[in-house]
Amino acid sequence: MNDLSQHPLQALRTPADSEGAAALRKEEHVGSVIDALGRQKQTLSTRRNLLGSALRLTRGMSPKLIAMVDECRETLGIEIPTELYVFSNPQFNAFCIKPEDGRLFLGFTSAIIEKFSLDELKFVLGHEFGHYLFEHHDIPIGVIMKSQPRPSPQLALKLFAWSRAAEISADRAGALCSKNLDAVASSMFKLASGVTSDLIQIEIDDFVEQLEAMQKEGENSKGETRADWFSTHPFSPLRLRALQLTFESEVLGASSLKRDVLESEIANLLGLMSQNYLQEKSTSAEALRRFLFAASISVGQASGTFSAKEQKAFEDFFGEGSYQESIDEDRLLQDLERRAKEVLEHAKKSRIEEMFRDLTIIARADSKLQTKERLELQRCADLLGLGADLAERLIQSTAALD
Repeated sequence: MNDLSQHPLQALRTPADSEGAAALRKEEHVGSVIDALGRQKQTLSTRRNLLGSALRLTRGMSPKLIAMVDECRETLGIEIPTELYVFSNPQFNAFCIKPEDGRLFLGFTSAIIEKFSLDELKFVLGHEFGHYLFEHHDIPIGVIMKSQPRPSPQLALKLFAWSRAAEISADRAGALCSKNLDAVASSMFKLASGVTSDLIQIEIDDFVEQLEAMQKEGENSKGETRADWFSTHPFSPLRLRALQLTFESEVLGASSLKRDVLESEIANLLGLMSQNYLQEKSTSAEALRRFLFAASISVGQASGTFSAKEQKAFEDFFGEGSYQESIDEDRLLQDLERRAKEVLEHAKKSRIEEMFRDLTIIARADSKLQTKERLELQRCADLLGLGADLAERLIQSTAALD
């Protein structure tokens, strides 16, 4: 199957990956780099270079590893001829090179071959196959970032955000190959820590709990530029949590998590490493801020008064002194529908959900939600086009933070 865009496993991709890739291809700068690469004459054979610098594994050398490759190829519907190479390196790493002359090249370091079990390697191999299946090589971030003129900061942020989403998609291909969450978790642990000793026991929940600490650190960043905005890979605890959710979802045949809920959860996780709409300068971010400003007061007033604790939470989002008695609350409430229309016109669903979660955090600042506040939250959700089930899930997700 040469046309990978029609491959049935394209459905595994996260929306942030597929939609992000489509949007990036429309960027003039990205298109010009891709066109320039297409016009270049290839001067060095990838296969010749690999044959000269690494060991090509054959079935006679390692029947178990080649059988693993065959199994993953069948699981993922990979039809292109594939060669597996091992090269000397103390780091745990693997790679997949864009096909050349009708062959796909995969590489493992010697360290990962020696220290990973076959079940762990299945996840790593499936992940690399995922990059090929989802055509991630077609947007060469490294080349684009080094191109002249340099990409704008806004384009750089889009590239890195897409790359992180692409890694989540590739992880799903790895999970499908592995079919074993424990093996996936242990491989993620080894990749993150470099540790293979039995002195440390792998506890999935403990590893994932690092996400909560990471989130708290992010909340203390005061809006400055963060290095994670420019990271090509999601943080390891974030990836493992996304994989946990994927194993619970209908994407891998489970029944406890619907696809739309999974994608909403993944978008929220990826949002931890993205530029926040509260600081971002864009039309969509401005629309989100304007709605949150008015809706916070609307929900607060639903119970009769905007409490001191709610005001404090409001100022945590908008800055000290942002809430003033002179605010024309009636006018804001009358303007809520128009602001919602602006949000729907300019903002993506994942960002709308992020903003709605922030709205519920402000609403919960003083106590449990009162009935009138909950009803007003549901009205806001309706204005934003969020279904009742999704809105309730977002409301409940902030309840877990109480």
